[in-house]
Amino acid sequence: MAISRKLESEELSPAPNGNPKRMLFRYQTQFEKGKPVTETVFAIPRPNGQWVVTGYFVKFEPTTTASP
Repeated sequence: MAISRKLESEELSPAPNGNPKRMLFRYQTQFEKGKPVTETVFAIPRPNGQWVVTGYFVKFEPTTTASP
């Protein structure tokens, strides 16, 4: 279960007519157990005003291991 989610960045890629072509949202999420992860969500607008998520990616921070 996520205990916190912070919006780190939000990027808008405008089309030539000024309407948004796509959005990218990047979140830093902390769960009850484990290290924080970075979540990235890509969305594109539909003509009816709704947004459709076209991609969702999670980046896990590498864990450090002890060297012998």
